[in-house]
Amino acid sequence: MKRVFLYLFMMSSIIVYGQDIKLVTWNVQSGEATPDTIAEQLTNDFSAVDIFCLLEVPSNSIEKYSNAIAEGESINYAHTYAESGGEDRMIIVYNEDKFKLDSTWELTDMRLVTYRPMLVAQFSDKDNGKTIYVGVNHLARGCDYCRQAQSRALYSWLGQYPQKKSPVFLVGDYNYDWDIKKGDKKHNKGYDILTNKGRAKWLRPSELVTTQCSSKNGSACRFNSVLDFVFVNKIAQEVFSSMSSEIVVRNGDFPPSEHTADHRPILAEFSY
Repeated sequence: MKRVFLYLFMMSSIIVYGQDIKLVTWNVQSGEATPDTIAEQLTNDFSAVDIFCLLEVPSNSIEKYSNAIAEGESINYAHTYAESGGEDRMIIVYNEDKFKLDSTWELTDMRLVTYRPMLVAQFSDKDNGKTIYVGVNHLARGCDYCRQAQSRALYSWLGQYPQKKSPVFLVGDYNYDWDIKKGDKKHNKGYDILTNKGRAKWLRPSELVTTQCSSKNGSACRFNSVLDFVFVNKIAQEVFSSMSSEIVVRNGDFPPSEHTADHRPILAEFSY
C-alpha cells in the first residue's frame, strides 16, 4: 500500500481532481542508483501524480519505472521516452485518463554534439480540451558555454509558434547552480538567458534546499545549490489560477546511499 505522502497537498488535489495538474520531475541517476530501489520509491512515495518526468533512466528500466508508478493506482498510465541518450534516457509517464498524447519529439537544435536534446510532449487535457507542452531537459554539466547555448535554444523555442500560444512546462536538471543563500546574484548565466524578459518563469519553491548531493563515503553534501527546476512560459501564467512547486525532502535522502539517487524530486501543482 502506498504511504500517505504530503497528505495535505494530495488531499487538495483530490478534492478538485480534474481541474488540477500534479507533476513530478526527478533525476534518478542512471548508473549509480539501483533500479529496484528507485522503482520501490516511485511506487511508495508518490500518489495521484498526473505527469512524471524522469531523467537518467537506464534504457532497460523504462518499463520497470512506468509500471512502478502505476502500481497500486486507480489511474491508467502510459509513457513516452527519448530515442537519444543511449543507456541514459529521459521519459515522461502520464495519466492517460486525463491527457491525450498528441505528439512527441526531441528538440535537436540544442543537442550540441553529444549533449541531450529536450524531450517534448504535446498533450490535450481531456477535461477542458486545452493543449499543454511538457519539455524535459538535462543541460550540460561540465561546459558553461554549452549550457548557455542550450538555454538560448530553449528561449528561442518558447518564442515560436505554436507553443507560444499554449502553456509550456519546462522541467528537469538545468545545472544552473542556484546558490541557496545568494542565488539571486550567484547562479549560472544560463538561468538569466532562459528567463530574459519573463519568457520563462521559475516556479520558485517557498523553501530552498539543495537538490543534488555530491558526497564521498556518506560525508555531508559538498554543494548547497539548486540544479533542478520547473519553469513556465507566459501563457501558463495566464491560464492557471495558481501554480507552485516544492523540493521534496524525504527522511534520510541525503547524503544518498549506494542504492538511492543523488537528486531530490521536484513536485509542482497547477490549478485552472
